[in-house]
Parts: sequence; C-alpha cells; structure tokens
Amino acid sequence: MKRILMALMALVTFISHAQSPEKYNLGFENQNEGQSLSDGWFKWGEYSLTIDSTAHSGQKSGKITSDDSGSSFGSIAYKIPANYTGKSIQLEGYMKIENVEDGFAGLLMRIDGNGTALEFDNMQNQGITGTADWQKYSVVLNYPAEAETIYI
Repeated sequence: MKRILMALMALVTFISHAQSPEKYNLGFENQNEGQSLSDGWFKWGEYSLTIDSTAHSGQKSGKITSDDSGSSFGSIAYKIPANYTGKSIQLEGYMKIENVEDGFAGLLMRIDGNGTALEFDNMQNQGITGTADWQKYSVVLNYPAEAETIYI
C-alpha cells in the first residue's frame, strides 16, 4: 500500500515577537501555470510533490506522496531570509495525513548560518503516523543571532 502524506500545509505562519513578517507564499496560493509547485516552494528529497485543491483554508495546499524509490525523506521546502530578531521563532501549520506508515509526518524548520545548520526540528520525535483530518501543529526553535536563512 502506498504511503501517502498529505502534508497539506495550509496557512503556514511565522511568529516572531511583535514583528510583522514579510509577505511570502506560505499558503501555496500563488502558482505559475504549468508548474508542479507553488511559487517559491521547491522539492527537498525524493517523494512526489504536487499542489492539491484539498485545503484547510484557501484553495491550495502542498501534497507529499511517497514513491516507489524507497527514499526515506521527502519535503516541500521554502527558503526565507533570516531577518528577524528575538530569542525564538515559531512555525505553525496544518497537516492532514493519510496512511502514513514506516515513517512519520511533520513540519520542518531549519535555521542556517555560517555555512551550517544551527537549529533543526522535523517533528520526528512526535511520531505522527496513521490517518488524521486537519490538525494544527507547531515547531519552536531557538533563534541564533548568527541566523542567515530559514528553511520550512
């Protein structure tokens, strides 16, 4: 049975102490015709990645589906400049999962700086598996002063 992760992340939000974040295509709504992913999003890993009309809010969401390659990782990623201040940063998003087995589903946030990953969480420790309707999830990381790039 094909493992499907509808990591249909919708309305992904960054929260950083009293700052108004720049506008990014975090809700998957902006998509150029003929492109498989929404503007700004890119494939990270080996799973099948598409945009889906099943959404928590809005009209689109990102869909991650395992493939037959046996890869252990697949993600739709977005790169954001690390131009925030504060001691921590939070990523919130909604996921709907279907038949997630032999692995896990989760939001991912990685903060890079000085040519290395400084902070990382992919929710692996939460062991999200099975089938579940839309639920809100959150990842909070320490926000290092030397942060240059944020990947979600």
